[in-house]
Amino acid sequence: MDQNLRLLFTEMLRRTGRCRALYDGLEGMLLQTGGNGLFCGIPDADALLRVLRGVTVPKDAGFTVFSHEAADAVQREFGLHDQEAYETLLYLQPSPPEVPACSIRPLKAEDTAEAARYYHLFDDPLPYLHGRAEAGALWGHFTAEGRLAGFLGIHSEGSMGMLEVVPEFRRHGIAQALEAALIRLHLERGWLPYCFVAPDNVPSLSLQAKLGLTNIHIPAIWLF
Repeated sequence: MDQNLRLLFTEMLRRTGRCRALYDGLEGMLLQTGGNGLFCGIPDADALLRVLRGVTVPKDAGFTVFSHEAADAVQREFGLHDQEAYETLLYLQPSPPEVPACSIRPLKAEDTAEAARYYHLFDDPLPYLHGRAEAGALWGHFTAEGRLAGFLGIHSEGSMGMLEVVPEFRRHGIAQALEAALIRLHLERGWLPYCFVAPDNVPSLSLQAKLGLTNIHIPAIWLF
């Protein structure tokens, strides 16, 4: 198992409180991330299938795997048909990036209806954003007049995400300010900042590089 991938899995297991290790060996790690989610850090397809056949796979499991060979094998084994691949990025710098002076605060539950207008990862994002806000895992950038200009949070499995900037406030450094502040918060808490970015999301990949995240060039592949 790649050293940086093991670092990521160890962080997920240590930090979120939602993960448990179903397998940890020389081939890699298999985590259940709460509910029916499985993070499969065993890139060799044959080894991953041997491990999966030896554990209780949750009903309607959702799989995230870290090689295309493993993705194809799991799809055949469990009758899945679609996959989406993301770049895996870790913040491995010893100190945080500079955070410009700005108004960033945790989003309250009552703020999430406004945030949901701009977040389109789900058909109905409000329940998820509401839950993240209640968990203290969602932050907003606000104007001097108190308007929400952008937001960013920590997904339930521990990655940074949900980054959105309201269209009229784009190109003013708000995304960079939000993520720099969240990276600083991670490091203050002794956490490893990490995120997953679609390979065609060039603006986000450029932002990650500017902030100092390292692309470990191991795809994180969602199967469904």
